[in-house]
Amino acid sequence: MDKSILKMVLIVTIIAITLLVGSLCIAMHYGGLMMRSINTSSQEN
Repeated sequence: MDKSILKMVLIVTIIAITLLVGSLCIAMHYGGLMMRSINTSSQEN
C-alpha cells in the first residue's frame, strides 16, 4: 500500500512540475512575441 501511494504522489508531483514548466515556457514565448510586436510598432511610429 505504501509503495503504491508513493508512486501516485510521485506521478502527481511530476505532472504538476511539467505543467508548471510548460506554462512558464508558453508565457515566456508569448511574452517575447508581445515585446517584439510592441518594439516593432514603436519603431514604425
